[in-house]
Order: sequence, then structure tokens, then C-alpha cells
Amino acid sequence: MNRDKIKEFEFKTDKYHLISYFTLMGHRVGYLGMSSEKYKTIEGDNITVHGGVTFEGKLHDEPMDMYIGFDCAHASDSIDKLTTKKLFPEAYEQYLSLGMFNFMTGSVKDRYFVIKWIFAMLKQIQKHKITEYEDTLLFNYCKENDNWGFYYRWIVADTLTDDELLFVKLNNLDYY
Repeated sequence: MNRDKIKEFEFKTDKYHLISYFTLMGHRVGYLGMSSEKYKTIEGDNITVHGGVTFEGKLHDEPMDMYIGFDCAHASDSIDKLTTKKLFPEAYEQYLSLGMFNFMTGSVKDRYFVIKWIFAMLKQIQKHKITEYEDTLLFNYCKENDNWGFYYRWIVADTLTDDELLFVKLNNLDYY
């Protein structure tokens, strides 16, 4: 087990690896993994993500050749005190004694905020155009049902299941 971060979310396919961690420092990070061949076709500087792309490279102990990632440790972000206390109680006590929480004025970015941005990176790489309505509807549905495969298949224009096609039809969504 890695002692400075804990995996909060993971979704793997043969082409992509979406992953987020909660770190010892009390914030979250998100990554999108891909083959080095796919990575060569994109430019990290052209990917819009919370705070900008802050990582490009190989992640230790993860399967893909290349990852692009971002963090939630910017001035507009804040330490997630509750999760830090739960997952890293010793660090929490140390941060408390040092008064670190007194300087945090931004907002806490929860795991769903990070998941949404990881999928946003994937949408940009896939050049998938999706309306804000469709995106919000699908994201909330997948969040409520813990069905990230549906969201992924929608983004990469893969074959949907019969239940997913019914959801698309019932909600008058445009599917490829």
C-alpha cells in the first residue's frame, strides 16, 4: 500500500486508464493514462482541465505508458479536512497543530469533481462534442448508478448496452 496517497477512483479499458488519488497532503489528483502512441497525437498544453495539466509521464505501478494529470492544490482549492482526518489521521493532527487549515480559503474538490475532470480530458482527446445538458444528465446518472462504463462508452462512441440505449432514447439524447 502506498503511504502517501490512496486510490479513490479507477476505470480501465484496453485504451485508457482513468484514476484519481487522495493524497497525504489533503487534496486530490486525477490522471488519464494512454499508450505512448496515443500520447504523441495530443498536446498536454491544449488540454483544458482544472488548474491546467500539471503532470505528464509514467506513473509508478500503473499499467499505461503515459499519463496526463492535474491536481487540486491551487489557491482556489482547499484541503479536504474530513477525508484527511479519516485516511491520514496522523497527518491531520500535524496539519492541525501547525495551523495549516487556517490558511485555506478555497473550496474542497470532492472525488466527483475530479472524476468529471478526468472524463473531460478524455472527451477532449476523443474530440467528442457533447452538450452541457447531455453531459450533466449522463454524469449524474452514472454517478447515482456507479456505472462509469456507460459514461466512457458514450464519450468514445462505443457500442451501448440495450439498457443504455433505452436511457438515451427516453431522454431524447443524440447518439452517434
